[in-house]
Amino acid sequence: FIQSNLRLYDTMLSLTLLIFVLECISQQYAEKVQCMQGIILEVEAIECKQEVAPTKCNFPIFKEYTGYEGDTDMLFYDCGPCKPADLGVTCQECDVTQPDTPCNVINVGADFQCYSYSYDTATSLWVRGEEKSVCKRLQGTEAKCNSPTEDAAASDWTSSGCGPCGEGEDSSCTTCEGDSCNSAIPTTPHSCFNYHWEDSVLGGRWEVKAEKSQCDREAGQPVKCNSPKREAGSGDWSGEGCGECAEDTVCMACSGDSCNSIQYAVLFECYTWTFSEVTLGFMKEDFKTACTLEPGEERKCNSPTRAASKDDYTSEGCGACEASEGEKVICKECEGELCNVSSAQRTLVSLVSLLMLLVTAL
Repeated sequence: FIQSNLRLYDTMLSLTLLIFVLECISQQYAEKVQCMQGIILEVEAIECKQEVAPTKCNFPIFKEYTGYEGDTDMLFYDCGPCKPADLGVTCQECDVTQPDTPCNVINVGADFQCYSYSYDTATSLWVRGEEKSVCKRLQGTEAKCNSPTEDAAASDWTSSGCGPCGEGEDSSCTTCEGDSCNSAIPTTPHSCFNYHWEDSVLGGRWEVKAEKSQCDREAGQPVKCNSPKREAGSGDWSGEGCGECAEDTVCMACSGDSCNSIQYAVLFECYTWTFSEVTLGFMKEDFKTACTLEPGEERKCNSPTRAASKDDYTSEGCGACEASEGEKVICKECEGELCNVSSAQRTLVSLVSLLMLLVTAL
């Protein structure tokens, strides 16, 4: 019995010694745990001194492009968990995995700047601020700025300009990359028809180029295009069709993307009829007249009738007959390009020409 008690006593003594050794090891482990400690501007890796080994470190919350959450003078790095009231508000935690390596490390990158904007209710335009916003980021994070779109409402954009646009803001916000990249509000690109002077046509004319001009404008400015007027000569118009008319040009401007469309330029052709002193009648010329349309007009050509005399019919063949010509029945009109091939007039001219040849032969 005595021997049995002695063995039990030895066993309990051994367990007690083991527990004591484990507590010593645990205490040594606790003294070796490191966390970043101190205020934001004076933080360093220091061994934690708690009696119980900490399993967590805590540190301030840092958000991309805005920086630390809360008053930076009241934010600390420390050992152990966050205070319950601060957790998720201004404080976050991390688990200790390597005692000699702090887990609560924030690698802050270099600051950059972005422009901010305010909405001017008097002009209904976004106005860039004079001072830039200072933007915060972590190391490795790209410098990005954002700005309101041209048509964003006053309540649609409330950013400082730092960082990318938020989710669901695609229609009111635009993102760019680089320090101070949002210096101007981007505008929606638009295009306008461009023109060149064509000398190969009798008298010359303005014709639409195959490719449109890509036009830029400042935010808040209306989308405008321009084109040469019908009476414009070779030196009366210049530019690429973008924006308002230049000074001292025979030009017309319009509002809207590609508004200076082909309706303002050469659209179709008509035959020209001239009076022949030889045949004493009108003859269709081989060349064609370039005709233009105003908005809402239809393609029409005209030609002289048999009753037309040299002084009565003076048209070049484009468009409808003039009112006075129609009243005298000296002009007839038709719809469509090159439609003014007057069979009756051509027959008359052919007969007169044949008669003149017979007279000459005699």
